Amino acid sequence: MALEFISGPAVVSLGSLSELSGASAMSIAGWIRLNNLSGDSAIVVRGSTFSTSAAWMLWRDQVGSQSYRENMLAGIVNTNVGTLRVESADNTLNDATQWHHLAMVFEADQADGLRLFIDGVRDPYHQSTVGHDHLVVNTSAATLGLADTARQFQGGMAEFSFWNSPLADAEVAHLAAGFSPLSVAGSLSRLVLYQDFIRSVNRPGVGSVVSTSGSIAPLSHPRTLPWTSAMAAAARVVTTTTLAGPYRREQGELTLGGLLTGSIGVPGAVAGSLSLSGEVNS
Repeated sequence: MALEFISGPAVVSLGSLSELSGASAMSIAGWIRLNNLSGDSAIVVRGSTFSTSAAWMLWRDQVGSQSYRENMLAGIVNTNVGTLRVESADNTLNDATQWHHLAMVFEADQADGLRLFIDGVRDPYHQSTVGHDHLVVNTSAATLGLADTARQFQGGMAEFSFWNSPLADAEVAHLAAGFSPLSVAGSLSRLVLYQDFIRSVNRPGVGSVVSTSGSIAPLSHPRTLPWTSAMAAAARVVTTTTLAGPYRREQGELTLGGLLTGSIGVPGAVAGSLSLSGEVNS
């Protein structure tokens, strides 16, 4: 996904994500760029309110009510036992205009079962899920952003994905390096929702149809690849380039008759994935 959340509040409705209702594991991952550092910003919420009673929630927290750390990532899940909350280290989300990759992983009955990742690195603070068997059964609609003026998200979001399994540390690092969720091993059976919004809302992806409300504008998606054939161009990759955040890719040039006619970037794949993933445009 690559969208600018402007005002309204701006919200993307993701549907019920019923596969995650009562699940024993869940992962959420994606990119954000904050424009507003003046308070709490709801990033992902299941339910319509910003509350500890939400089935699960991920947000930029101005001041943590549990740790009193500041300007950080916070997450909540409600389970069959009760509420679990985790708050990251200080000042992990305290810069405007900078892209960050975020992830939250829930894994039942583990000493470190609720954990956060920022820019591909596991945060030192975690929460035990020992004795918690599964997430609460709840099919309230999930959203990116929230229809709450005081806690609305303003800035960019990109490539959010929702999983029915715990992403491994290496897999989170892989996503934070700029690779598509579709390049993760077993992604087609593990992904509950992933639509990248490269060209429009609801282009073919994984999961349910989504909708938007409020003022939202498309962002340029750096993972879009020029030219008409990934296979033809990939055979002629001649250079490697690191793109400005949040996406990095291998980039090559395609020449026909000695003339530069296009270029390609291949996000790549990891062991066990079905294929390379990417976008190719004429």
